[in-house]
Amino acid sequence: MYQEGHIGIALLFYGPVAYIYLELGTPWLVLFFTTLTAITLANLPDIDLKTRFLSHRGSTHTILFALIIGLFTAFTFLGVISLFKPLPTEIRIGAWILGFLTGFTPILSHIFGDMLTPMGVKPFWPISDKKITTKMFKARNRIANTSFLIIGVFIFTSIIWLHI
Repeated sequence: MYQEGHIGIALLFYGPVAYIYLELGTPWLVLFFTTLTAITLANLPDIDLKTRFLSHRGSTHTILFALIIGLFTAFTFLGVISLFKPLPTEIRIGAWILGFLTGFTPILSHIFGDMLTPMGVKPFWPISDKKITTKMFKARNRIANTSFLIIGVFIFTSIIWLHI
């Protein structure tokens, strides 16, 4: 799957997380930056295409990688909000969870998108080397990639709109 397809699927996966942010009364500016973070992370697993020491659709296309990125964003979000003022424990826990979901969700959506292609992925590595693929369409399929982007933007925007 190409960049635009991954962004569309990330928006589909991230829509419910954004809705939770809004339900908790998160300011729009924060929602904007968390959504931008999710969109940016949607293509992070393909960093393996730009390095010689990582094989494509290897370790960066795993649930383990999604967990690592989720933990990184969780602690980053917690650190950023702690800079402004001391917060009650329940707010810090909530920020940690939403930060985790902001990092974990787009990586998981990337893995899902690549599962739809013939090359597939091994999402449970290092526990299992089993490749998962549905062979629905080739990664370079422009119609599929553009469709996912349009649907993702539409659904995400609808979720936000419904909350207003």
